[in-house]
Amino acid sequence: MIDTQLIISHIDRSISEANMLVLERIEALEALVNERLPPKKKKPTTSPLKGKSKHGEFGNVRLTDSEYKELHKQWGATLAHGIKVLDEGIQGHGYKYKDHSFMLKYKWPAERMREHSGDTATLGRGEIG
Repeated sequence: MIDTQLIISHIDRSISEANMLVLERIEALEALVNERLPPKKKKPTTSPLKGKSKHGEFGNVRLTDSEYKELHKQWGATLAHGIKVLDEGIQGHGYKYKDHSFMLKYKWPAERMREHSGDTATLGRGEIG
């Protein structure tokens, strides 16, 4: 009569040994691949926002002092409204912009700033209506 427990035990041991061989081969292949790959380059740790101050209620609008002064020359007291509009857009809608100064100078907040200041010039065309 065949001892089934002995056969099962033998099969389990064989499977375990096969698994160990497979794992060893995988580790050897990973080591080989890692040797051949160039080392990963680290990204620079300098922040793109370095030297910029937070503006707006939520602090989402980032401007350097010189950018702020230039925008203040252009918009005067209306700049606060433009910063508020941009800050709320970033906070509420998750908008992302590379250059907040550009957005305040040329894009949609500028249009709203013009509306707020009473200037009816059309954005980008220089027309006064």
